[in-house]
Amino acid sequence: MIKDDPHNDLAKKSIYDVILQALLLLVIILFIIPLLFVFGIKNLLARIKFLSFIREQKKQIIFVYSNSPHWKTYIEENYFPLLTGRAFTLNWSERATWDEKEWPVKAVKYWGGDREFNPMAIVYINFFKIKVIRFFSAFNDYKFGRTTQLKKVEDEFFNAIRKIQ
Repeated sequence: MIKDDPHNDLAKKSIYDVILQALLLLVIILFIIPLLFVFGIKNLLARIKFLSFIREQKKQIIFVYSNSPHWKTYIEENYFPLLTGRAFTLNWSERATWDEKEWPVKAVKYWGGDREFNPMAIVYINFFKIKVIRFFSAFNDYKFGRTTQLKKVEDEFFNAIRKIQ
């Protein structure tokens, strides 16, 4: 009868560990690092484009809203006076007429994502800080008479605007 050699089992485990670690390292090198690089470059290019847009248009805010009766009048009366000459506004209700090649539309798609993007403000504070402020939930509460969340989001928005003055 052959005795089990504990050193042989240890050697087998070590070989499997080494192979597993090598495969994991290979996956990281071949997939994860390039993905991080691509997304990092994409983010950097988006920021450079936003900076270029600001220099051309002299506008550091992109504001998206719509014709919803829950916020249209409120936004036009309370925010637009502060945004005049400083913001590029996009009306979501008129998105069929948007030029997909225009930078503000691309910025909304890039930073806005696919949740609560209307109403929303994208504020370019500096190259390293781009603030995305989402108003949807706050206005949803507001339509039921709850103003706390809207006040909080407005404070965040107005503070961001003050930082760029």
